[in-house]
Amino acid sequence: MSESGIAKAEWIVEKYYGDFKNVEEIRRSGAKPFEVVKAEKNILLREGIQAIWQLVAGATGAVPFNASNARIGVGDGSASASRDQTGLQGENKYWKIVDGAPVIEEDTSVSPSTYRIVFQATFGSDEANFTWNEMTVVNASDDSGQNLNRLVQNFGTKASGQSWVATCRIRLT
Repeated sequence: MSESGIAKAEWIVEKYYGDFKNVEEIRRSGAKPFEVVKAEKNILLREGIQAIWQLVAGATGAVPFNASNARIGVGDGSASASRDQTGLQGENKYWKIVDGAPVIEEDTSVSPSTYRIVFQATFGSDEANFTWNEMTVVNASDDSGQNLNRLVQNFGTKASGQSWVATCRIRLT
């Protein structure tokens, strides 16, 4: 019998015209995205794996990835992802607190079904207006916290007058 463990993350960026503060505001307005970009080229970072185990063990000082701490960070860095990185690598970076508490949901798209955590943040019209080449989930207001993961992929250039919603779903199997 062999054992294995895999972390799989799916990132989705939904792009809207207008200035929105969160997903609920977008839904109430009836706005539809003008583009949706998906990616699965994600890597868990060593500091993120350490954070997960600290939280599982109830370690003193462990910082949760909750509604008060979790942020999605975006940047313009294009350096390949490596487990030893400690956050975003680019010159332009922006971190946005998640839209409410992260959600734990059952993932029935795989057999047997499993669970995943979902982080989502809405970047308004005047936030993160630069090329998005990298993304992370962090438990602080910037890279000084523990970054769970890092994705490198070009999502396009965000401009004033647009709101982009970044969603990260992480599944451990």
